[in-house]
Formats: sequence, structure tokens, C-alpha cells
Amino acid sequence: MGNLKDMQQVTLVAENQRGSVGAATWNHDGTGIYFSSEISGDSQIYQLNIASGAIKQITSKGGIMAFPGVNKSELYILKPHQVGLYIYDMQTNKEQMLVESIKSELHRSIHVKPSGIYYASTEGQVKKYDFSSQQTIDIDIGIELMVPVLTVSDDETWFAYPYYNQVENSIYQLSQQK
Repeated sequence: MGNLKDMQQVTLVAENQRGSVGAATWNHDGTGIYFSSEISGDSQIYQLNIASGAIKQITSKGGIMAFPGVNKSELYILKPHQVGLYIYDMQTNKEQMLVESIKSELHRSIHVKPSGIYYASTEGQVKKYDFSSQQTIDIDIGIELMVPVLTVSDDETWFAYPYYNQVENSIYQLSQQK
């Protein structure tokens, strides 16, 4: 990957927004981006429409990271200075706590998949909130994560995470223990 000048096409979609802008994720159909900002005075989730440039505030009770849900009307939201992952219904504008143990600093390990939400705990374990049982379960990948960062394959059978130490930098592919 080079710098922005080397890209085929670079389009500025939002410029000079009041407040900081961060934690961007694509919406379901790629026509917009969810992002966090303090435009309104405190950290909330907004949606930017790519075609029009229009920005719409989504949350009113705080948000620093949004993850599109399996259902297109749902977002999973992390909040600043709070523990927990919330589910936000964009049709009713209601939210509720879904997983109490997720910390906002673990945002790089959260992955919404059709069967549930995978995330790394601060103790180096992989966990899954299972949609069908509505329970959090431990996923045994046979190793403790040194940093709470991971990714999950689309079919939910493989995990990848970075491994760091003073002399070695590697990426490992792991599968669930049977």
C-alpha cells in the first residue's frame, strides 16, 4: 500500500467537521460510513452518506464505535468510558445492553458474524456471544492472545491474530479446538 497520492482514486467525502472524527466502519450496502465524533459536544455515532455528503446523528446516549449487525436495522455500539456492547435498533431508536463484559478498548477484536459476536477478552481469551442461546461462551483456540486483536473468517472456523515479541513478528492462523 502506498500513500494516498499513489491510489487510483481518492475522494474526500467529509471535510472540516467540528469535533474529532474516528472509528469508521462501512454500512451494510457500502453507501455510507458509520463513525464516531464529538460534533454534538460528546461522543456519538453518525452516518455519512457517501453520495450526498449528508451526515446524520444516529445515537444520542453515546458511542465511540459502531458495528453493523446481521439485521440491517441494528448496530452494535461501544460507548466511551463504559463497559459493555449495546445493540441499537435504528428503526425504534432504542438501545439495550447485549454483552456486559466487553470493554471499549477491545474494539479491534470485535467481529459480528451470522451466528454471533466474537471478541477478545482482556485476559487473552476468545469469547463469542451466541445469538441463538443468548449466552457468552469461551472459544478454545489453544493459545492465549498476547494482545486483544483478532479477526475471524467468514465461515467462523479460522482466527488470525498478530504475535509480537522483541525478536519476532508473526501472524498465526488458528482453528477452533474440536
